[in-house]
Amino acid sequence: MTATAERPTLPDGVVAIVKRDCPTCTLVEPVLQRVHGGGVALAVYSQDDPGFPAGLPVVDDRDLTVSHLWDIETVPTLLRIEDRQGDERLVGWDREQWRGLFGDDDLGDDLPEWRPGCGSLSVDPTRLDELRVRFSASGLRSRRVTWPRLEDPFEAMFDAVGATGSPWFPPPRPGWPGCSRAPTTPRTMW
Repeated sequence: MTATAERPTLPDGVVAIVKRDCPTCTLVEPVLQRVHGGGVALAVYSQDDPGFPAGLPVVDDRDLTVSHLWDIETVPTLLRIEDRQGDERLVGWDREQWRGLFGDDDLGDDLPEWRPGCGSLSVDPTRLDELRVRFSASGLRSRRVTWPRLEDPFEAMFDAVGATGSPWFPPPRPGWPGCSRAPTTPRTMW
């Protein structure tokens, strides 16, 4: 297992991780506004819109640093932070749990009793690999290598690394098996 970056320090109090594109997050927006107005130490981190929720001081987490390093899988997620540690975690909307966390017996009276959250952007399959690489201590990185048009990529790779078994994969060429593009020029393969 490779080492990963340290978790960023979060402020003491309650930290809410949200995104505008989540129906449950938009559902609890008035609850977060009420809690903030009630004097609770609340920090809100938004994954996709630093203007959401409206009227609250929001920390921009569009780079997903906090979400990834704090293992946020679902939004909304509430973290109770004391002495830089996450002592409690609530996921989605559960009226009774939120009331218990904030000590407010009337919180969310006009909302449904329970709603599941949405998938966090930090576990989105299109972003997860990039986040893992960005925050790992691994020195491995990929890069794109190009060859002149008439050079055979397999021969060039063999010449470059020999028969070491290094993980080099050439892009498909038109007309090669598995390539859906039509050939643009004739190619002799032997």
